[in-house]
Amino acid sequence: MDEQLIKKVLATVNAGEPYDDVAPEITAVRNWALDLCRQYNFEYNRTGKADIKMLKTLFAKTPANGFTVLPNFHVEFGRNIYLGRNFFANYDCFFMDCAPIKFGDEIKIGPKCGFYTSNHVEDAVGRRAGYVESRPITVGNNVWFGASVTVVGGVTIGDNSIIGAGSVVVDDIPANVIAAGNPARVIRPLRTDDRYRGMEGRTGDYHYGE
Repeated sequence: MDEQLIKKVLATVNAGEPYDDVAPEITAVRNWALDLCRQYNFEYNRTGKADIKMLKTLFAKTPANGFTVLPNFHVEFGRNIYLGRNFFANYDCFFMDCAPIKFGDEIKIGPKCGFYTSNHVEDAVGRRAGYVESRPITVGNNVWFGASVTVVGGVTIGDNSIIGAGSVVVDDIPANVIAAGNPARVIRPLRTDDRYRGMEGRTGDYHYGE
């Protein structure tokens, strides 16, 4: 895929204005990313091993110390996704990165989660013509998403928070809380447990597909 074309498409979709989602150049980059996802998922399911090089080609930023993306995952463009250290995405996740999706360090994402930056425009004529608008998603450090969470564009989630399974996150979530529901609301602050004091420097690394 031509890197200049990818940059041109990202400049269009990240501009904060409605854009033609069926334009040929946007379709070309989307199909490139779709093909890489298909290859990655097929080979992972066939061999049980992750092709990290393929993911580094697809994503905008990946950590140097390793990360885990289990099949079958899908993206829109790929190059709008930024991963921090020790990123873990469980099975069947979708990242609709029509605007930047930025994850901090030590992220854990349960199976069947979706991050959706894009909306079809409200105007009926524009929607029929294929116009969409997108807003970024920003996730802090050490956030855990339970299974089947949906996060929409324009949302920021603070450090250390937990998003309960099945939640739909449409508003910002502060740091150090448990949030759940549709729409997701803060349930309570995080509790601490003295059994884990002294483990602040420890990281629980998963080793799938090695």
